[in-house]
Amino acid sequence: MMLKERLKKIRITVYTFFMILALAFSLTGCSSYTEHGVGTVIIQNNVSNKATVSFSSLDGTRVYELKVKNSKDVLKYSGKLSKGSATVYYDNDGTKKELFSVSAGEDVDSSLEALEKGTLYIIIETDGTAEGGDFSFSLE
Repeated sequence: MMLKERLKKIRITVYTFFMILALAFSLTGCSSYTEHGVGTVIIQNNVSNKATVSFSSLDGTRVYELKVKNSKDVLKYSGKLSKGSATVYYDNDGTKKELFSVSAGEDVDSSLEALEKGTLYIIIETDGTAEGGDFSFSLE
């Protein structure tokens, strides 16, 4: 009798563990892009249709998530750096594609059409340390 009760407690504990694990995974999202690196004086904002970041220095990757509500939405973007270089990528269909590259002293200001309804990831990757960065992305 004791063995049956003990096995029942073990089953309940294992079941509870897997339920908590499943809940944790469902709440964290499914983005395969992660931020990493170091930076100083980073000011960023990310809401459903807009993302901005300004930094004194950044060495690494920043990821932003926007929601494309309509296939007619257009991504307007801009970026500039005072030192270093960075490449900005986007993923709207499960494939990471280059949006633009920017180097010291350059200024990019453009737009992207033909987006799919759903999640749009913006990924900024620096090539070493970049300084004086200012990037803006908005769905209109």
